Amino acid sequence: MTNQRCGTVAFLGAGNMAEALVRGLLAGPVCDSGQLVVTDVRPERLAYFQSTFGVSGTADNNVAVAQADVVFLAVKPQQLREVAEGLTGHLKADALVLSIAAGVRTATLEQWLGPDVRVVRAMPNTPALVGAGITAICGGRRATAADLALAETLLRAVGAVLQVNEPDMDAVTAVSGSGPAYVFLFHGSADEGRAATWPYFCGGAPVGVGHAGRRDQAGGAERRGAGGIAGARDLQGRYHRGRAGGGKSPPGGRSVGGSAGGCATSVGGTFQGLMR
Repeated sequence: MTNQRCGTVAFLGAGNMAEALVRGLLAGPVCDSGQLVVTDVRPERLAYFQSTFGVSGTADNNVAVAQADVVFLAVKPQQLREVAEGLTGHLKADALVLSIAAGVRTATLEQWLGPDVRVVRAMPNTPALVGAGITAICGGRRATAADLALAETLLRAVGAVLQVNEPDMDAVTAVSGSGPAYVFLFHGSADEGRAATWPYFCGGAPVGVGHAGRRDQAGGAERRGAGGIAGARDLQGRYHRGRAGGGKSPPGGRSVGGSAGGCATSVGGTFQGLMR
């Protein structure tokens, strides 16, 4: 049965955020699996989406958007121009294009897509991967109040949504978009610092428990005392694996790129030192 709130939605790009959105939309349920189509150049990602979520998959963006009411641009910013310009003449006349690429303004998207295309720009953040994100949105020149309301409906599948003026989107990207990575960095540094001091607090580590074991013990004590944050440890693990090249955070992405720099290294080291 078709869900009229959703229409047909195409995701161009089958990365982590597209996966989070598809999962959230189906769990809502905001959309049915038959209303979603995903594209990617990687056959294994298309096969994963098809087997896991029951959605359609194709390597051809133009086939995907031909009947789509909403088109999510979910590729990396450096790939966006080629993808957007390739859609010229293939979008439905009344299609809404919703971009989640960081740093690309609506005027630029309208230039690439064509002057009559309605565009909404969105900036979700990493906690969206566990349904606890916050996404800022703003409309392009032709976007209507109904377009923004539809964007909110879809993006609430992965957390809260707020509307901002486009000049504020860069600040949102820096604080809300990349900020969680720094929280995970601080948390990881705190784990390391606690591991170094834990024997002093508990009369020495048990026999056979090394640094890693002390870190787990200390972190467990903190989480039990604080009550924990749902999904936080999973996200922290994804972030740190991304920094190490594990691929959970996109290589070259803004969160990992920023926090992997000298500033983050210095801050992390300082925080560990304070914990000691």
